Amino acid sequence: MVSLLVVAARGVAAEPPVVACTSGGSTIERVEGRDAKIGPLTIMGALRTPGQRKNAFGGRGWKLPAGLDNGVRVTLSVPPRLEGAVGFVYRLRAQSRVGRRGVAGADPAVTFEACAGEGERTGWPGGIVTKGRRCARLLLHVDGDPEHIAKRVPLGRRCRRS
Repeated sequence: MVSLLVVAARGVAAEPPVVACTSGGSTIERVEGRDAKIGPLTIMGALRTPGQRKNAFGGRGWKLPAGLDNGVRVTLSVPPRLEGAVGFVYRLRAQSRVGRRGVAGADPAVTFEACAGEGERTGWPGGIVTKGRRCARLLLHVDGDPEHIAKRVPLGRRCRRS
């Protein structure tokens, strides 16, 4: 199993925080024209952020719930060059830090652990904060898979086609 480590502020490697099944709930598969799908993870509403003002987390980002296939564990992260400019707010602790420190207080990576067997998907409230509007490259690591999935996601600005 490949382990994803995050370098904390003091340069010490640490595992990303875990958002467990118990902090989520059942959700339906809604992948529509407004949702960004990254492997088994869906960031609901992300494709609608271009042109929308930041309406959450003190005007720093958007409420973008996440949904994950049951029985799966993934880690969502930003590339090192985007740390401090893009971050995740899927835990109350991260939300509190964002309130005090801005985008730099958000989690640069978060591990989602979906429930096993109850319904088809697990969902979590939360969202993404950014410095400025951008098309951000997000990385997803599915436990048990040695490869990462990279996807550009619009966060207030459309992504150009490559």
